Amino acid sequence: MYNHMKKISIIIVTYNSEDHIYDCLASIHKYNDLNDHLEIIVVDNNSNDCKTVFKKISELYPHINLINNPINGGYGQGNNLGIEKASAPIIMIMNPDVRLVEPILMDAYDSFQKNGNLAILGMKQWYNEKTPGLSFDVDSLDSNPIFSIFKSKISNKLNWFDSKTMYINGSCFFVRKKYFDLAGKFDESLFLYCEEKDLHRRITSLSPKISVEFNKKMNYLHLVGDRTLSYKSSLNLLESELYYARKFGVSESDCLHKRLRIIQFYLLLQFIKRQKDNSNVLQQLKNEYKRRINNLQ
Repeated sequence: MYNHMKKISIIIVTYNSEDHIYDCLASIHKYNDLNDHLEIIVVDNNSNDCKTVFKKISELYPHINLINNPINGGYGQGNNLGIEKASAPIIMIMNPDVRLVEPILMDAYDSFQKNGNLAILGMKQWYNEKTPGLSFDVDSLDSNPIFSIFKSKISNKLNWFDSKTMYINGSCFFVRKKYFDLAGKFDESLFLYCEEKDLHRRITSLSPKISVEFNKKMNYLHLVGDRTLSYKSSLNLLESELYYARKFGVSESDCLHKRLRIIQFYLLLQFIKRQKDNSNVLQQLKNEYKRRINNLQ
C-alpha cells in the first residue's frame, strides 16, 4: 500500500557522487512545492566514502532516507532498491548531477492525477542556461539509425515528442509506481545504458491506453560537463545495445551493422568538419564492430 501522505518519492542513486549530491539535494529543498508530501531516498551503490557522505546528508537533512547498497549493481539495480522502499504512488528518478531550477513537483503530481493512464512524464533538459539537452531520444531498434539521429535532434529542438518511437531521457523523469512494478521494474541485466528505453517499451506494451508525455514547460538542469568519447564506455554501451536488441527480437548482426553505420556517419562528419577530436576512438570502434561482424559470419 502507498502512503498517501507522500505524493512523490524522489530516488537518487549515487556512486562516488560527493561532488554532486549536496547541491542536488539543496536544489530539491529549494524548489520543493510539496513540502512534507515529498519523500527523498538516496541509494549509494557501494561508494568509496559512503559513511562520510551519508553522515553529512543526515546532518543536513535528517528526514532523507539513506540506503547503503552493498554492491554496485548499476543504475537499474540501485533504482529498483530505492523504489521498493518508496511510499508514494509517483516516483521521480533523478541523477545526482541533476538540479531542479524551478518548482515542478506539484505540477507533475497534478498531471498524474488528471490522467490515470499517464505512466511516464518527462521534462525539458538543459545543459546550462542557454544550451538545451536531449530531453528524449529516438529508439533506433526498429528504424534507420542515421535517420534516428536527425529525427532526435530536430524533435528536441522543436519540443516534439512521439511516444511511439521515442523515450524520455533517464537522467530525470517521473513514473507511476504501479506501472513500473507491473512492467517488471528496471532490468538489472542492464548495468548502464538503455535502461530507460527498455522500461519505456515494456510499460507502453502493458496497454494501448497507457500514455507517456513530455512537458516542455517543466525544466531541469543536467550538468553533463565536458564528456569526451571513451572507447571503454562505448563498448559498455554496445553490450547494452546488443542485450536490448536480443531481448526484443533483433539479431546481433543487425544491431552491430546499425552501430557500425552510426560510427561511419560520425567519422564522415569529422572528416567534413576537419575535426580530429574523436577520430582515433571512432576508428577503434569501427574496427571492433567489423571484427565482431566478421566473427558472426
